[in-house]
Amino acid sequence: MSQPQPSVRFALETGAADYQMFPRGSNNAADMTLTGAADEPGAAAEARLVDQVTGEVIEPFDWQALGRPDITGRWSGTLRDIPVGGEYRLQLRLVDETGKSLAACPDIEHLLVGDLWMAAGQSNMMGRGRLGPEREKGIPQVHVFDCDYRWRQAEEPIAGRVTDRLVLGENWERDSGSHSPCLRFAKDVYAATGVPVGIVPTAIGGTTLSHWARPVAPDPAGALSLYKRALKRVLGAGGCLAGMLWWQGEGEAGTDTREYLVPFKKLIADFRSDLGDPHLPFLFVQLQTTDAEPEDLVLDECWTNKLESQRLAEQQVPHTAMIVAIDQPRFDVHHVDTPGLNVIGARFALAARALVYGQEVAWSGPRFEGASFTDDSRRQVSVRFHGFHDEISSATEITGFQVAGEAGPVPIASAVRDAEDPAVVLLTLNQPAPADACVCYGFGRNPEVNLADAAGLPAPVFAAQPIC
Repeated sequence: MSQPQPSVRFALETGAADYQMFPRGSNNAADMTLTGAADEPGAAAEARLVDQVTGEVIEPFDWQALGRPDITGRWSGTLRDIPVGGEYRLQLRLVDETGKSLAACPDIEHLLVGDLWMAAGQSNMMGRGRLGPEREKGIPQVHVFDCDYRWRQAEEPIAGRVTDRLVLGENWERDSGSHSPCLRFAKDVYAATGVPVGIVPTAIGGTTLSHWARPVAPDPAGALSLYKRALKRVLGAGGCLAGMLWWQGEGEAGTDTREYLVPFKKLIADFRSDLGDPHLPFLFVQLQTTDAEPEDLVLDECWTNKLESQRLAEQQVPHTAMIVAIDQPRFDVHHVDTPGLNVIGARFALAARALVYGQEVAWSGPRFEGASFTDDSRRQVSVRFHGFHDEISSATEITGFQVAGEAGPVPIASAVRDAEDPAVVLLTLNQPAPADACVCYGFGRNPEVNLADAAGLPAPVFAAQPIC
């Protein structure tokens, strides 16, 4: 009686996991390096890619040779130049010298090749929106590298519970279980470019810029700073970012724009340096409104200067884009609800399409350019903008502007678009402006503003600017 033959050991150990997204390179493709174990001398590991849905072979990836086990039973090999797209299914087998199949691994499914984006900041980026009927639905071409360092198809909430031990003390949000702007961003990018998107969520609610700063030394207890955790997560997801999304600043204080601007610019520079990309696109939100009770001019000035520092960062740091959120309603002190988060996600996508994907698309809204008096009476101010789509809004009365000098504000009789120049808003004053007069837009924690362009993109807040 013949004895049963022992089964051949054959396993994939590293290189691919279900739902993984491989970052594309400059050749619009990605390599997949696989390693594993086999105990059959002289055998060879082979791999092929098939369409996840149809099962059809992706040419030219029909049973390509990977490698033979060495004397320790280890094998490795690389599938090169896998094109942007997916979802793909990876199949692996072990064959003898005649090509006969000896063993197979379970299929690795739902693989993508595309672009990797990190989402960082605090609670609005992490997501605090309600998961109701307006909840964004996932698609197969958008995956997420979750907080447990595993890939899955992206759904809202975009991130699960944080598993890392962090240097943050107790006052932070380990998870939110709520809606974020990330999935809408990724879906819009894919729809416009055909490039699948992988999201790496790293945002933590209740954190400040100091929490995100690059640490000067490792934590003696082995806990991770937010900065080091972000780098670890990017490396685990594939190590090559198409760009970063950032929404943070609600908890920052200070009356000087430099208090936020200086460390914010350093943070961008540090990430670019440590990620090996000096031009890494950095897309960030100019903050939304916040509660303005009780009345407090100092707090209003602090909030306005923080938004001004974000505006200045876009001007001063190349390869950045600022997303405006001033027009989106909140459901509590700081947090934008699901419809507004989807709007912000769509605006992130517009900026990415322009800055990263080279598409000609309206994304910025009107950006302040300068202000001047129209004549010597000093009773009419011409405020000029650039970067808008087609024309600035033609609302009968534009709200949100202030003109003031050291002695106080100058009442504005009207604020309308210049009928002869769609790039200009004309402010008519009730009295001549003083010599030290400045103009600002959106002053305070919860201003009434409505300036936008023909694409519906709002103008950013800007702090006091001189009138020439």
